[in-house]
Amino acid sequence: MQRHAKEIGAGWRGRLLSAVVVVCVLAASASAAAPDANAILHKLLLLDAARATDARENASQRGRIVTVGEYGYILYSDDNGRAWDIAESPTHVTLTAVRFADAQHGWAVGHDAIILYTADGGETWEDVFPRDFRPVLALAVSPAEPSRLYAATESRLFVSHDGGDSFEPGLPAPAVSPISMVISDPFDADRIWMTGDGGVFRSDGGGRHLVHSAAGLPPGPLLSLLPDPAAPGTLYTVVRDHGLYISSDFGATWRPVGGDVPPSRFTGPLAAGIGATGLWAATESGVLALEGRPSCEASDTTLCLLHGRFQVNVAWRDYQGGDGVGHAVPLTRDTGTFWFFDADNLELMVKVLDGRTVNSHFWVFYGSLSNVAFTLRVLDTATGRLWVRENPAGKFASLGDVMAFPGRP
Repeated sequence: MQRHAKEIGAGWRGRLLSAVVVVCVLAASASAAAPDANAILHKLLLLDAARATDARENASQRGRIVTVGEYGYILYSDDNGRAWDIAESPTHVTLTAVRFADAQHGWAVGHDAIILYTADGGETWEDVFPRDFRPVLALAVSPAEPSRLYAATESRLFVSHDGGDSFEPGLPAPAVSPISMVISDPFDADRIWMTGDGGVFRSDGGGRHLVHSAAGLPPGPLLSLLPDPAAPGTLYTVVRDHGLYISSDFGATWRPVGGDVPPSRFTGPLAAGIGATGLWAATESGVLALEGRPSCEASDTTLCLLHGRFQVNVAWRDYQGGDGVGHAVPLTRDTGTFWFFDADNLELMVKVLDGRTVNSHFWVFYGSLSNVAFTLRVLDTATGRLWVRENPAGKFASLGDVMAFPGRP
């Protein structure tokens, strides 16, 4: 059976809602479900859910919901949780996570090193993983490369480059152990985050090395970790008893997100919609729609230009294979610079101008004083639009784009 996932685009974002949706829909659907499914919903511990959404749908409220839990049960709903059916499952062990690459192809993982695969949207499943190591506790499917899977046991990562046909041992991760979550970067298949008792760690090499990424986070277990699908490098997390935190530099540093919700009321899952608005969090009182995403907040690695509307970040890679993010130095309300290696040695200047009275657009200009490879990202926090330019190694580059962001005068 062919198990290679199709290439997908923005439609994967809709599945981010599943972890939050399941908190509400399972309880609400009990009265409408078929008798056997209704009994199971009342008796089972269900541990994860995902939307089986085709990439072309590009919608957050459409697509089958699939949920997994103890005793190997898999349930699915085609009407947003009003009625449920029981899928054919080849196992009786506890299933801990489920992910989909598109409307048909998905994977579920659980105890006893189980990895299940479906090619029909979750109605039937088969066991596809060798049983030569401990239970699989976490699974991530790369939105940037859907044939890339990351599966984690208690203290080791395994990687598949062929949609689950085969897995190769990755990095032992005793510092993270036990691993509780594996999260894949929506924009880079090689970048993942892992969480566990040791905190949160990032790998930029497909799991071949780890960097501790918890500066600014209080002690305590992480209940959720969510990359922002509209802003590369931006992540959200919930720390038990401490509330919601945000990072704008791929998790290197974190800061709390203020608001009216007491930190202790956050219970876990987060989901983000498409565009600049739409961030949801699970709380003791149900799903809470937060008032949009936080606007740009300046930091050591983030420039905020034009009164904070535009967020600017840069990531670099040197000739020896080393990489990092640029350090921001604001100059004026519309201009700033970045240094890479030494604070006395500026590498890049960036400015964003309001040209709406001329051509109904915001303009982006940059000038490079370095020939290392870098990727420059400018996010319009008002609309969620992202502008990205990559500079290859060996090139000194300057550029002006007077059509970078549309906007009304």
